[in-house]
Amino acid sequence: MTAPGLELRRNYFTNRPIYNVDLRVQKGIKFGETRKLLLSAEFFNVMNRSDSQFSGSSTTNYCATSNNVCGLSGITNINFLNLIQQSPSATNNGKLNLSGLNPGQQVFQMQLGARFQF
Repeated sequence: MTAPGLELRRNYFTNRPIYNVDLRVQKGIKFGETRKLLLSAEFFNVMNRSDSQFSGSSTTNYCATSNNVCGLSGITNINFLNLIQQSPSATNNGKLNLSGLNPGQQVFQMQLGARFQF
């Protein structure tokens, strides 16, 4: 958070980083000169990270109304870029702010495949 009178620094509105690691393993086994069996395994979201992203005005707007002072009046939205609910009057105070999050990508998945070429 910045104090009133200080401009918001460059790229202050950048969202959380996304980490997406996928892996593919393939092995070919030859049967003679013209036939081949390809076995493959694909893994999606290997690290099993949720990669939550901020979404909606409850976490991405730094103030209640738009203005042209670029944050010189200070950030008035206490949930600005926070994963945890900061409002003391909210029923989910101190818990995950689900209304301002996009859950991101899917959970870990694996796919197996076999292909016979002739």
